[in-house]
Amino acid sequence: MMVPHRRDSSMSRAIFYILLIPHAYDGCMYMPIRAGDISFYAAAAFMSGVFAANMGWNLWMLGTASFTAGAMLVLYTRISWKYAVFILFAAFAGALYYSAYVHWNAAHIRLPGGKHAAFFGVIKEEPKQAGNFIMLAVSLSRPYAGAVDIFTMPGITSFHYGDELWVNGSVDASKDPGASPAVFLPRLRVVAQHEGFWLREWLIDLKEAIIRKIVKMLPPDQAALLAGIMVGTTGTISAALRAQMEISGTTYIVNMFGYKIALITAALAAVLKDRLPRRWLLAVTLGVVALFVLASGAGVSAVRAAVMGSFAVIARGTGKVFSPRHAVAFAALGMVLADATLLTDAGFQLSFLSFIGIYYLADPVNNLFRWTDGGVLQWKEHAMLSLTTNLAILPVVINTFGEFSLTSFISNVLIMIPWLAVFAFGGLTTVLGSIFPPLAFCAVQVVGVLMQYELFVIHLFSIAAVPMPAVFGSPFAIAFYYGALIVFTYYYGAPAQNNN
Repeated sequence: MMVPHRRDSSMSRAIFYILLIPHAYDGCMYMPIRAGDISFYAAAAFMSGVFAANMGWNLWMLGTASFTAGAMLVLYTRISWKYAVFILFAAFAGALYYSAYVHWNAAHIRLPGGKHAAFFGVIKEEPKQAGNFIMLAVSLSRPYAGAVDIFTMPGITSFHYGDELWVNGSVDASKDPGASPAVFLPRLRVVAQHEGFWLREWLIDLKEAIIRKIVKMLPPDQAALLAGIMVGTTGTISAALRAQMEISGTTYIVNMFGYKIALITAALAAVLKDRLPRRWLLAVTLGVVALFVLASGAGVSAVRAAVMGSFAVIARGTGKVFSPRHAVAFAALGMVLADATLLTDAGFQLSFLSFIGIYYLADPVNNLFRWTDGGVLQWKEHAMLSLTTNLAILPVVINTFGEFSLTSFISNVLIMIPWLAVFAFGGLTTVLGSIFPPLAFCAVQVVGVLMQYELFVIHLFSIAAVPMPAVFGSPFAIAFYYGALIVFTYYYGAPAQNNN
């Protein structure tokens, strides 16, 4: 019986090569080093050190890679040797941090032993679908310490965030430092409720109420997809629809937290800008973003988008210049400091590589096709986003999920055209349905048409999928691919440098 695993060691090398893109790219431009760049390079070096230790590199391998990268920085960016040495030490500090993190966690985990161990624990995350199982992330109660993932069959008992469970089963410890021990099909009994963080539990209840409203107004597949787009939940999506989304390359539409947070902050600014002082508006916006992330489950993609969005909001609220490059670097750094095993997590890689692809490849793609406007229905903008994100994550997708459809480039463009309208009318339908259901009738008709279109695109491209050969089986192939992207980026033009 296979445990659903979130990490892929053969793919995790991709994050190392993509971390080098900012270094190689900025170096090719022969730009003089600036003060803000030192912190950026140090953060990237620290994460490279964490990654190297995670992959089991020895001291000589790490030293050789760090010295080579440092020499390239000195040669191409005109950085002084003292800064290069500082960045070099940041890489070693990252490796030491990973080792300390793993040893600290190991010292503070105490798992129950035996084939029929009995213990108590509290569900610390929303239950999730994991293949044919329901996965419960459980925090162990005393005398034990740590967390386990419990896999149980759906439909037996209803479980919720904050439930305290009595568990009887065998705990299988994982050899991967980033994976929780697993318990398959144990005996379970809910012994208490509301043992989690009260605010998060309230937000989850609110989200479930919104989902129930959507389910009442639309057919099952339409309701499930709209719920995913609105609040990021995938639990109501059927296995058949989920498979079609994976084949067509459209699963990301339920995870677009960057778009959602941008819309939330823009809406709050438009409504409250003239009603609240700037500092109060800043505090309210950050609070709403934090609540949205808690309600959505605080996944990697949501946290990354929230941190970057918060940086942008703070910069706007304080009159500072926002740097997307620095924002993504320090968002990643903060998350890695909280969990040093994240760099080899596929979800982490997909989230950050998608943004890095947009940031570094957007201008070159527009220059390649001579696109100077968004086109009708902004199709050129959606095409650019599809190309840049898919090019950046291509090795990750193939090596993690086993396949990638070449028609995904087209399906991504078509499915994104009405996305903003879907999100807007979905929110309007939910609000009207709560205030006065008859008023929601017109909005439901519009949403229904939009969701039929989205489902048609998903179904069509799940049939018209063209699998790409698995060509990223070796580190050399991955390095060559990202090297080609660096050359392409340099040849077809740099992104705007005025906000770096």
